[in-house]
Amino acid sequence: MAGAILVVLNSSNANGPGGDRTGAPGSSGNCASCHGGTANLGGDIVISAVDKSTAAVATEYTPGKTYTIGIKMGGTSTRKGFQITAINSSNVGIGTFSGNSTGTRIYTSGNRSICGHNTPGLGVWYVDWTAPATGVGAVTFYGSFLGGNNNGSTSGDVTYITSSTFQQATPCTVTANIT
Repeated sequence: MAGAILVVLNSSNANGPGGDRTGAPGSSGNCASCHGGTANLGGDIVISAVDKSTAAVATEYTPGKTYTIGIKMGGTSTRKGFQITAINSSNVGIGTFSGNSTGTRIYTSGNRSICGHNTPGLGVWYVDWTAPATGVGAVTFYGSFLGGNNNGSTSGDVTYITSSTFQQATPCTVTANIT
């Protein structure tokens, strides 16, 4: 999996939003679906992937390996949330999430593994993602993130969406001619 991964945020619903509001193709929208307004591209969001077996930042994924995905959402809001999923070019869920950090939950929506908040947080989350055992080419992580303004309603909140695509690692082939 590539060096950055994407996390999806969906409203700062105290129990998490549920469903698939990751902003991925075929999803039920993004955080703005409940919080109103327009989703903004980008924002102060950093997504990274670290190979669990080597502790090295990953820039692509290797089939069957597990990566720790780190998500950091900047800004002044103290009630942040997210949802993230990983899909292939056919919009099918790829890989599985596990080992999530406090304040998050993992569940399935349709054919997709989703990680999202279950308690509004300060904007730092971790989750493990295991690539499929067999390579599937490019994998795109879609995420929706929410900065709630803590006014007790869905008005005035800010939604950001982003995606990151990671290519499958190319196996190294060594040919030796021994004479």
